[in-house]
Amino acid sequence: MSRTIGLLLVLVACGDNQRLRGDASVPDDAAVPDAAPDAAPDAPAPAVCGDGAATGGERCDGSDLRGATCASLGHAPGTLVCAADCSGYDTAACTGNYEPASTGFTGTVCFSGLRYAAPNLTLPYVLACTEDSGVFKTTLASPVTWAPMNGTTITNLHGRGIAMAPDGPPVYYVSDATTASNGFRSQNQGASWTPQSIGDNGAPRELFAFSFRRPLQNLAASWDPVMGAVVLHGNAPALVPHFVGAAAGSVTGTPRGFASGGPSDVYVAVHGETPSGAPARGGIYRACDLTATGGGSYEERDTGIAAADLDRVWSITADPASITNAPFPCGAATVTGAAMTYYAALRGGGRLYKTIDGGATWLPRNAGLPEGAEVHEIAIDCFSAASPALCQDHELLYAATSVGLYRSTDGGASWALDGFEGKAVRALALDPQPQTSSPHVFAGVMDAVGIYQSR
Repeated sequence: MSRTIGLLLVLVACGDNQRLRGDASVPDDAAVPDAAPDAAPDAPAPAVCGDGAATGGERCDGSDLRGATCASLGHAPGTLVCAADCSGYDTAACTGNYEPASTGFTGTVCFSGLRYAAPNLTLPYVLACTEDSGVFKTTLASPVTWAPMNGTTITNLHGRGIAMAPDGPPVYYVSDATTASNGFRSQNQGASWTPQSIGDNGAPRELFAFSFRRPLQNLAASWDPVMGAVVLHGNAPALVPHFVGAAAGSVTGTPRGFASGGPSDVYVAVHGETPSGAPARGGIYRACDLTATGGGSYEERDTGIAAADLDRVWSITADPASITNAPFPCGAATVTGAAMTYYAALRGGGRLYKTIDGGATWLPRNAGLPEGAEVHEIAIDCFSAASPALCQDHELLYAATSVGLYRSTDGGASWALDGFEGKAVRALALDPQPQTSSPHVFAGVMDAVGIYQSR
């Protein structure tokens, strides 16, 4: 009897087990599943270009640049922008601290073709020489606006250069020789002009630069098929030619610019090409024997400049802070008034040179300049041509090059890109008035804008 009761208990337990499963369709011998495992982590959301968050393989997205800046990518300061497809950066706005300042301006700025007015004028202004549209002027109102100053008297719009008298207000504009008048003088800051013909036996000469010399007369850079490089002396238009070098025809390149530390310290930069582009001899030459009516023995003074670089010389700039009245020998005579520091810009090779001993020796100052760049002009943060000069910081230099504007804060020992990466900068003008911070800079650039100013 006891065995029967035990069997019934077992059967009842088995039946209860089926009901405990909660599903009569589940057979008694079905396996009971274990507890559900933890859910797998969610897969990362796919990157969506345009949502403003740089994720996944995106280098950037909208304003999310992943910490990159123009400077961190090796460009000039500016505004870095993310590419539309989030694959990289648009550096077009890495132009440095410069903004367009070309309203009313048209044309191509001449090499070294921007000039601030002399210091201490009541109404400062800037003039621009162009290769195809004559002369423009801005009075620096805000916003900067340019106006053509040609009137009816500037009959040759193919400019080569423009010069300001150190003590104002005379201005001189020189052009090519395609018209009888190739020089134009203004006594009223460009409001009106007197056309002049600077010629040779009645034919206008090719002119490339002009310089006012106080207290003596004027200089003009020219070229002659017989004499080669020529510097014209006198009171324009009655200028007398003086050959450059040891003998007439010995220096066959084209003089492109002047620099001076005083009446007896005049340098001329000669580029190693004729006006037609044929190879020629260039270099740096100095005259220390100039008088009001004569002198002009231009002797080579470029020791230290590599032989391969001599024909690349393009322009020269004096450091006004280095001007001294100490006497120095000039041939058999002794003269006074010279600059000790000059900078020579080379059109090619990514090079420039500096002298600190009055041109006796030159040393390269190229660190940071791109290999192969053309250096067109050097500008110094000095605002007076007085002696001794008043300079905000004569160690602060700007270099206009074929691949951008470069800046040095240590007298040319090192250079860094300051703006206009990859663009040719042809001309610079720094405000000659005293500054409390960085100077106001104008730059002539080969692009659709043409002229920019520092912010």
